[in-house]
Amino acid sequence: MNHRHVALIDNLAVPVAATQIYNLKGMDPISELVVHFRGAVLNAPAVGPYADWLQRILVIDGSEVIVDLSGRQAVALGYYHYKVCPKGMAQFTPTLQARVSFRIPFGRWLWDQELALDPARFKNLQCVLVMAPALGGKGTGAGFVDLMANMFDEKKINPRGYLRAREHFRYTVVAGAIQTIDMPVDKIIKMFMFQGDMNAIPLSQTISRIRIDEDNDKHVYVDNDAVDIIRDLAPDNVPITESFYSDTCVGGQTIYTTPFYSVIGVVSGVDAILNWGEVMSLDGGQLHVHTTNVGNVSGVVEGYCPMGVIGIENGDPWDIDDWYNPSKIKQLRARLTAGAGGAGGTNKVIVQQLSNY
Repeated sequence: MNHRHVALIDNLAVPVAATQIYNLKGMDPISELVVHFRGAVLNAPAVGPYADWLQRILVIDGSEVIVDLSGRQAVALGYYHYKVCPKGMAQFTPTLQARVSFRIPFGRWLWDQELALDPARFKNLQCVLVMAPALGGKGTGAGFVDLMANMFDEKKINPRGYLRAREHFRYTVVAGAIQTIDMPVDKIIKMFMFQGDMNAIPLSQTISRIRIDEDNDKHVYVDNDAVDIIRDLAPDNVPITESFYSDTCVGGQTIYTTPFYSVIGVVSGVDAILNWGEVMSLDGGQLHVHTTNVGNVSGVVEGYCPMGVIGIENGDPWDIDDWYNPSKIKQLRARLTAGAGGAGGTNKVIVQQLSNY
């Protein structure tokens, strides 16, 4: 067979916070890693999105860092890279199972022969999962994780390099302030991602404007309000449609969803008792669901900017030669302006780059 879908970690129980390390040494070239987490929901208030079950994913070779993302950032990377809705089940009904998946691409598309992570090119390649089942959704006392690799098998390839994705910088937001960040210029950049995922605060308040310039304003690459970038500079981003399920919402219940911007939703009953209600976006990935009668409900939300992340792609995502090459400049800066209501949040900058062997 040309390709294989391999379960590296299969149905591993994670009842409490844990770190799991898997050695990738000696494997065939990997096109993509997939992490899948599931667990029975507790009867407790929701504390965050289920993506928080995965606190951090790393792919490392000694001191060399290839991937370093939070679970939230991994969800956003998969959305912007593949241009498909994140997959999962936002389940807030106690005892039923919630699910969340994370896709880490090393090529432009699945089975890209030119870009893939080849463990043979490294000394001690490892994947590290840092998990905390109590910190996402309503938590779980019985979590399970799978780590899967989509890899080449009998089809022999000789990739020129791979895509790496890492959090580059983070800082505490000051209302109305401008934060200047020196961006990396050592490798070709496929995509910038800017994250302002503050609970119950509009994304436009944590990141109001984005400016990227070269060599002290010699060239200005981007200088736009964040909402204009979301609406006009990325028209091919599909809306994020996510279903959710919950126990009774009489009196109101707060849940967490993937989209952060321009979120709308509807809710209906799923039991024999006639039930209806309303969904009100509280911003920052929070949703307030209120129903008229006791009983389980289901709903759907739609919006943009998964986990508070704004993605800016650099050229044709499938054409390596069209990506942003900073090799001829000395300085690349990003300037993020905060709104008046974003104080106290933590903004992050993530960069997806081409790394050649």
